[in-house]
Amino acid sequence: MPIIENELVSAVPMENFESPNINVGDFFLDLVQNNIAKFGNTQWMHDVSTGKSMTYGEMVVRVTCMASALRKRGLRVADSVLIMAPNFIEVALMFLAIWKAGGACACLTLNLFAEDIKSRAADLGAKFILTDQARAERVVEAVKDLECVEEVFVIGEAEGCTPINELLQDDGKDCPQRLEIDMDSLAWLMYSSGTTGTPKAIVHSHRTITALIHNSAKNPTPHLKLLFINYMINSGGNTIFLKFTSVHSNIFVISDFHDEKLLEAIDTVKV
Repeated sequence: MPIIENELVSAVPMENFESPNINVGDFFLDLVQNNIAKFGNTQWMHDVSTGKSMTYGEMVVRVTCMASALRKRGLRVADSVLIMAPNFIEVALMFLAIWKAGGACACLTLNLFAEDIKSRAADLGAKFILTDQARAERVVEAVKDLECVEEVFVIGEAEGCTPINELLQDDGKDCPQRLEIDMDSLAWLMYSSGTTGTPKAIVHSHRTITALIHNSAKNPTPHLKLLFINYMINSGGNTIFLKFTSVHSNIFVISDFHDEKLLEAIDTVKV
């Protein structure tokens, strides 16, 4: 890339980078449904650890149900939801449902201490939190005194938490068909590691994420197998998850990751 006035300048003309004027949730589900029409209702995601699978068509239905349930619980445009869980299918669904409902996502590293969970939830004014059974007790204890946190959802069951299945069983009737929102409003906050000080959040709007998805989806790769190892809750992992979903690939995840499970997945999936 050339350097002009001490700034790196992309070699790709910016006019070639399109940004459709539609919020992330609506744009993404429209894209998925168009891909289903072209390439079929193929497998979207399979969890090697649990054996759970979901097609692209089922994903659209589940995201609609979850978005409706979140709206019924009061989630509105730019309200933030924290996610702290490994690569369960429900984590991917929650990302898309939050955006479909008009909310914003932020993620927490899996090994955060309770005081760090509390400080970030307070900093964001998080309305809801999604976690898993292994971290539920720590999360509930961390946010018990925060007035902003109205409900903690859990993948599975845990004391003080609402099972995520309650959202998945919603009738979907309160899911907004089209949300007219400011495209520069908050959609995704990506926290830095904080190794050199207090973690900072990079703010992404609906405009930037929609542009990212739109420009990565121009060359579909239906039936491509991807064994997804990165965590969806970090910036790089989430970007990869969004890209390969947008191009209609078959994604395999490992919610209970360890070396033996990875070797088993490589042999079983044959990516």
